Amino acid sequence: TEVFPELLQANLYDEMVVAMRKNETLVREHYFEKQNIWFETSAYPSMEGLFIYLRNITQRKKQETLLTLEKQVLEINARPSVMLHVTVNYFLEGIEKLFPGMRCSVLTLEDDRKTIRHLSAPSLPFEFVKAVDGLKIGPAVGSCGTAMHRKEKVIVSDVMTDPLWVGACEMASELNFRACWSFPILSATNEVLATIAAYYAYPK
Repeated sequence: TEVFPELLQANLYDEMVVAMRKNETLVREHYFEKQNIWFETSAYPSMEGLFIYLRNITQRKKQETLLTLEKQVLEINARPSVMLHVTVNYFLEGIEKLFPGMRCSVLTLEDDRKTIRHLSAPSLPFEFVKAVDGLKIGPAVGSCGTAMHRKEKVIVSDVMTDPLWVGACEMASELNFRACWSFPILSATNEVLATIAAYYAYPK
């Protein structure tokens, strides 16, 4: 309980005491919010006391949560009255909860195949969304404009030093953007439909 005081708050400690008294094995899954970690906690009574085994299952739980989110998004998208941006907002908000510290956006191209528009950016500042809307794609237009131009992923690990972000460094610094990864979404005919981007507050 000194290492993980959350055990007391979740009644897991009390369950372990009961398991030891009854000489029963106890297996529980528990989320430690402070560390953003899932553990499978197993307690095995023995003559010497209680043997406790903690196994990190964070990756598995994230995968399960992601599959659940994808199922929910498909169900929402199947409703004829729901607009596309509402569905995408729901998906991005779910992704951001699953990966704390990451902010996401989806950009689309207008019919001219050159002009960028935000479809969804649930946690990005309005001034940034406004500044990006209407930009033209090109070989050095941030992460997303460049990804659309190249039709390939663009990983900018530090926007303060990457030449793709020249001209936008000041705004990025003010808004605490230090890294931006952008992935183009292509059609079956290799036409760019959109990009999905992930922003971080530190180089990554």
